[in-house]
Amino acid sequence: MPNSAVRPRVSRKNYGGGRCGDIEPLLADLTRLSAAAPGRIVLREEAIARCLPLAEQIARRFAGRGASFDDLLQVARLGLVHAVDRFDPVDGAPFLAFAVPIIVGEVRRFFRDGTWELRVPRRVIEIQQLLGPATEALTQQLGRPPIARQIAAELGFDLGEVTQALVARNAYRTAPI
Repeated sequence: MPNSAVRPRVSRKNYGGGRCGDIEPLLADLTRLSAAAPGRIVLREEAIARCLPLAEQIARRFAGRGASFDDLLQVARLGLVHAVDRFDPVDGAPFLAFAVPIIVGEVRRFFRDGTWELRVPRRVIEIQQLLGPATEALTQQLGRPPIARQIAAELGFDLGEVTQALVARNAYRTAPI
């Protein structure tokens, strides 16, 4: 299956690296403390607070895609907490390069698993996400909207799987009776 995900560009300019960009020394201090150390909670909270603008910027990137901004912000902040807790300064990678993919992944997981009104299998969701670009490309080529069989041939999937994905679009948002 083709991977249509675009890797986020990580830079201090793109992600407000001012307060969060120089956080590695603070995180190094945090990792040196044991879980029961009295100052660990304060350092952890400071690290998270300094990087909240990063989580907000990432949440804004995904706004307007069918979920409320408050939900996206909460999920992005949860991803930030995971990044702060998992970061290991010994690896040598900058925190932004580590945190951005974790936060973005958390938000994408939320869209994949949490925004559907009805339970839809992951495979069907993955195929459904490929339908838009394939349909646009075929519409340009054919001069008309393609039929399901043509979409299936374009994507290299079984006709039944593509049909399920087309029907699954209706499960994203349901209408009241």
